[in-house]
Amino acid sequence: KDPLVGPQPFCHQTTLQHGDSILRCLAVAGPSYSRCFLFSGSVDGSICVWRLPEAGLDFPLYALWQAAHRGAVSALAVSWNHLYSASADSTIAVWKLANHPSYVRRLQGNGQAIKSLCLTETYSSGSEDPEVVQQEAAGGSRLFAGLTTGL
Repeated sequence: KDPLVGPQPFCHQTTLQHGDSILRCLAVAGPSYSRCFLFSGSVDGSICVWRLPEAGLDFPLYALWQAAHRGAVSALAVSWNHLYSASADSTIAVWKLANHPSYVRRLQGNGQAIKSLCLTETYSSGSEDPEVVQQEAAGGSRLFAGLTTGL
């Protein structure tokens, strides 16, 4: 039996092309194991949605959201049924994953370009200024906005 047949751990498996733009972030999620997606965010503000194969290394492009943001997509975070994308345009977009992935709404994030995003029952975002914003993931109500100092 040839030991080089099939996926090999810690070696190049496949290459996906996200247009001509530089990738900034990746996330994997889906509403169920049989419907998982790979999301890639880019500096041109677009998000590619790739269907994860059940077997093999063929990742078909499922959707391309070209105008996801007006600035670079800087962070992606996933709950079991929603994707949150943060951007240099200081907004966070919410995408529904059930059935057909689609745009839900836009939330105002920080005052400057958002660089990081963390999701639990709430989401927290950090930007180029020293502000951390925490909001409800479901309704978008702002729970906390404060400055980080002395870190």
